[in-house]
Amino acid sequence: MTEAVLDISALFEDTWTGIPNVVAAIAERALADQSISWTFTYETIPIARNVVGSFLANHSGSGGLPFLADAAWNGAPISRPS
Repeated sequence: MTEAVLDISALFEDTWTGIPNVVAAIAERALADQSISWTFTYETIPIARNVVGSFLANHSGSGGLPFLADAAWNGAPISRPS
């Protein structure tokens, strides 16, 4: 299966205008795309699909920073394939 990475850092904004709206539209389509194995990230930090879905449902990244801090400290960053 094809793999792809989408940086969704713009979705962590409380209020979406411009770029966050574009990233949201791409992320929504990526979540529905069964032909590609998508990894969502904030820079190199993987973000769970349910977090992306929550942001999309709320049209806001409000409340996402504690999750991001936890993921940054306790998660493993994505790495470049060898």
